[in-house]
Amino acid sequence: MDRNMPNEGLIITGGTINADQVAVGKYARAIKIANEALAQKGMQEIQVRLDELVQALNNHASDLDNPDEVRDSTEVVAKELSKDKPNKLTITAVLNGIASSVQSVTAIAVAVEALKNAIGMLK
Repeated sequence: MDRNMPNEGLIITGGTINADQVAVGKYARAIKIANEALAQKGMQEIQVRLDELVQALNNHASDLDNPDEVRDSTEVVAKELSKDKPNKLTITAVLNGIASSVQSVTAIAVAVEALKNAIGMLK
């Protein structure tokens, strides 16, 4: 391994990794709690849209002025969605905040809007 090039992946030299989810790379996060809760509640559409948003953030974080704030806000949404009775007002307000801060990055903005539309189906 070249010491002048930072590793942004995994280097395994023997042994194994056993994990349900692994997040690797710059700004990577795994949002397992929300995915499990959404799957159990039959909310696959919301789960897919949340995953798409996380992927868009992973792919385009460098295009944002505030990627850490957007990621933290996305995590707030994920945690709220994992609750037995998610607060739709909280989720919508946070997503609106995310949407206003990512307008210049089309891929993320589209993912936020898709998640907002899916959240609209919550009762």
